[in-house]
Amino acid sequence: MTDIDSDQGVSREDLQEQIEWLNTLNADWRQWNWTRARKEYTDLFGDTIAPGEDYLRRDCGQAFDEHVKLSQRSMARMLHALFEGNSTLQALARQLRQQVESNTMEVMRKALESLRPPAVPDL
Repeated sequence: MTDIDSDQGVSREDLQEQIEWLNTLNADWRQWNWTRARKEYTDLFGDTIAPGEDYLRRDCGQAFDEHVKLSQRSMARMLHALFEGNSTLQALARQLRQQVESNTMEVMRKALESLRPPAVPDL
């Protein structure tokens, strides 16, 4: 992982794999997603998100009407704290991600099979 305290921050691409790991631990409807700020926000840790800046948002609350917002900087710091030097958590996240991808592929395969027309018997 790159230096999380640099003035330039961490790129979106550098964070994406670890965000996907983190998302494997959440239900599909509670995923961290990228969005662009329309106005200035203050994230969960007090970091400012400027208008036009990409940040991460996770829906929460009973009616999905509450949102947790994290700037790229805050997410980089959180992911660094969770995953850096934690090979057990990294391995678990990779394993869960592979399982989710496998399950998704199986569902897609079954859906495609169900769309095939029935075989016509030879006469």
